[in-house]
Amino acid sequence: MSNMNSTNKSGEKPLNGSDAFRRIFNSLINYDLITLKLQTNGLPEAGQPLPSILAISALKDSLRSGNGVRQGMKFERFYFPTEILNPRAVRKNGLDEAALRSLRQGCGYPEHFNDDLDSFLEFCDDVFLFVGFNITAFDATFLPFLREEAKIRLFDLMTENRDILCTEWNEQRNEWKLPNIFETAKAYGFDFDALHPQRNMEYVKLYRKIFDKMRQKANVRLPKIEQHLTRT
Repeated sequence: MSNMNSTNKSGEKPLNGSDAFRRIFNSLINYDLITLKLQTNGLPEAGQPLPSILAISALKDSLRSGNGVRQGMKFERFYFPTEILNPRAVRKNGLDEAALRSLRQGCGYPEHFNDDLDSFLEFCDDVFLFVGFNITAFDATFLPFLREEAKIRLFDLMTENRDILCTEWNEQRNEWKLPNIFETAKAYGFDFDALHPQRNMEYVKLYRKIFDKMRQKANVRLPKIEQHLTRT
């Protein structure tokens, strides 16, 4: 259970995310951000090629509209894997061959993500803040430019909420466990149960709402962007 309004294991009040937002905002190059989620044909395994990206959904927004972000451009595409579909992945995301064919009906983009990467990079052009749930360990593994571009900053809703939600203490690691998306959504007053794995964009919209709610609670003002424009 979330302890957002109580004390944590050390007897201190849980964090409200203000330090995380200050850290991100102090390195802003512009006010744009992209919230994203991937669906993949399985999880990374040591010594093995990365599984294919089956779906990518992303929203491009601006931080400048009041206390929240405003809806902007959308990128949502579905792809066939270059390898055999992983049954375990299909059980989780529901993206079997029939589902992918249905979701791709009438589309004009390539069948495989690697052949369409340039389109997504163009969508991401001049955006340096990316938001997601487990984006640091998962999404950035499949989209290495998120790690390789020095100016890019990642706001990970899962890791940033570890010491905010304080869901369960891990005695072995002597730290709070990472919250799952159900715990995180519930803590911020959003319904997660209604989401379907194939409705990838619905997850992205939920992530954006959580980011917005976190930002309101943190109450950290945006800096004047001009002070960062000379960065190289």
